[in-house]
Amino acid sequence: SGEGDVRPLHEDDVYRAVYTTTGKESGGDSTRQSEGDTGLPLNYHVLLSPTPLVVDSVDARKKGQAFFDDFTRQLLFVSEEAVRVYAGTSKDNAQTASFAFKGEYPRPLHLILSAKFSPDGKYLTLHRNVARSEILFFEVVGNELRFCFAQKCRRHPTAAILSYHWTYADNLFFVTSTGLELYQTSSVEPVSVFGWGLGKKGLRLVKEYKNPTNWAVYSCQCRLLLSSVGGAASGSSNNSLQAYYFKHDAIVKLSRFDVELPDRNDSLKPNEILLCQLYGRVHVVQLQSSRHHMIVYQMAPSGLEKVMQTDLRTTGQVSLHVVDNLLVVHDSDSSISMLFDIRDSETDFPIAAPLPIVAPSAGDIELYSDKWRFYQPDIILDLQNACVWRISVDLAQIALAFGSKVRLASFLVRRRVSRRLLSGMLRSSILEGAPLSLLSQLFEVINKHNFHLAQKLAAKAKEADVSHEAYDGDGEGGVIMDQSYMYKHVFLPLDESEQGVEYSYWVGTMLEYIRSLSFYQQDTEYSFYTLLIGVLVRAGRWYQLHQLLQYHIIADRLPIACQLLSIKDTYAPAYQLALDMLKRLASQDPQVNHQIVEVLLTTGHLLPALKFIRYHKGVKVSVPRFLEAALAQNDTVLFYTVFTFFEKRGEVIGEECAAYVHTFANMFAPVPTAAASHMPLTLTST
Repeated sequence: SGEGDVRPLHEDDVYRAVYTTTGKESGGDSTRQSEGDTGLPLNYHVLLSPTPLVVDSVDARKKGQAFFDDFTRQLLFVSEEAVRVYAGTSKDNAQTASFAFKGEYPRPLHLILSAKFSPDGKYLTLHRNVARSEILFFEVVGNELRFCFAQKCRRHPTAAILSYHWTYADNLFFVTSTGLELYQTSSVEPVSVFGWGLGKKGLRLVKEYKNPTNWAVYSCQCRLLLSSVGGAASGSSNNSLQAYYFKHDAIVKLSRFDVELPDRNDSLKPNEILLCQLYGRVHVVQLQSSRHHMIVYQMAPSGLEKVMQTDLRTTGQVSLHVVDNLLVVHDSDSSISMLFDIRDSETDFPIAAPLPIVAPSAGDIELYSDKWRFYQPDIILDLQNACVWRISVDLAQIALAFGSKVRLASFLVRRRVSRRLLSGMLRSSILEGAPLSLLSQLFEVINKHNFHLAQKLAAKAKEADVSHEAYDGDGEGGVIMDQSYMYKHVFLPLDESEQGVEYSYWVGTMLEYIRSLSFYQQDTEYSFYTLLIGVLVRAGRWYQLHQLLQYHIIADRLPIACQLLSIKDTYAPAYQLALDMLKRLASQDPQVNHQIVEVLLTTGHLLPALKFIRYHKGVKVSVPRFLEAALAQNDTVLFYTVFTFFEKRGEVIGEECAAYVHTFANMFAPVPTAAASHMPLTLTST
């Protein structure tokens, strides 16, 4: 289209933005670690994005016609003549486009309930609530919208369409008062009724479920629908929810769930139920308006499992967001936001004190305005200020609210961008001389988290059970503090620090970390052993080093053996310790035998080297190097032994050995026949 215009997002872009929860859109930039002077208040936990998506003021005033599609993440302003589209969530990635209605189409359009583009951008759909509920389909042709057809409930024409949602580029479903209908747009077929002018067409009905429905909530991230099927119409209780999972061209009907109600006469409302992903699992959040309680359930094949219930202590309506696996509860009446973590040990209270949202951008912004509209997972449409905000949490500010370092570490490992804070906390704890028991607990939190993440990734790779697909999200989440990161950002800076750490405490700290790794079945990288040996050598703690090697606290590694050889002149037993380590390594990898021969050769132990070569077949050596080393020792018997050893093996051949052959001939005449036959004719005696 023309300059400044943009087509609706492509399906691939939508999947990356919505379904990839580890990406930037869903959490990569929703968690901050504050640095330096930001000009923000001292006390805050939740803040608005510094670069909101700015909306045209004329469009913003048409608040009744503003619609946000959480699937394509597009903001649509619909008028009688055109549709204005805003894509993106900040001014840095903002894209806008205008599409004009052309030709004949149903009017008026001010009665529509929702507006969505199909994921592939081929259709604009409008939910019109007139005498007969229907979905209007417009084909996108350049910057024009041409009316195609109006689709009503196929099986029950008089049924009301409560809502509709796109699931894939060619699939969408209707939630009706009589049940659920799944349609396919790639096969548009003629119908005999319910047409509109050019709209003598319809969608192909793929699947339907008949079940009287009061309302429904849908999560595009989970592709799950919860429909309220309770009440007198269905003959069931008011708290019954039927779950459906959507696959391409298919609907999977899941179990029916019952949630708690404060009173048997109460009934569930759609604004009291939220579907979301927390820690890679699908959860249902229920807000009990009458009691001001929040209950969190985890969905499982066996039913709903309550994982948290807390008293919000609010007085009015609240709104929910999900940021980095945290539940953010906004209380507009009190102008505060609360953070809850279902994995925290104290779920009865927020993880930090309730504080107002902070707006970092300049200007007079009314926070918690009644013109705010909240969308999942972290979007706020501000109609008064004509912008779209994303919210984020500042981990550095939240960390100040924790009194326990172990609880803080447990909280931070579950966040996505917390490695810098975690490593900083560990370094400061060690420099402050924290008890080794505390450091042990901190290391356990980190390594246990890494271990469980690795286990779940391995199990998920092997699983092929589709029945659990509906209940699993995109991943556990959290940060991985692997050994390389710990070495580079915690241990190595402290070892090189001018402040220094007392020797015995520093050794104890490293041993605690190595023990924790071993407990969680992780092989310690050799860099930690190298660092530990360096500390012991600098302190002259040879006995302790010997004990750690003898009892295999320091594991066998080739670089470790080389490091021991480098200190053999300072600590003589290190030579034998290195050889023993190499021998154990050779039992697992025969290539290490070459290293053993090289060590014996360079240290002048030629006879042990010959015995080793004789015992281990296939070890290739440099014969000239052995002969040269034998001559260098000025030992005639040793030279004779080495020469005859290789001569019997037929390896004293070639120009490289010619000089040594003649040297042997001069020492021990006559020249061996086998060796002389390989001598070059042009070689003269030296």
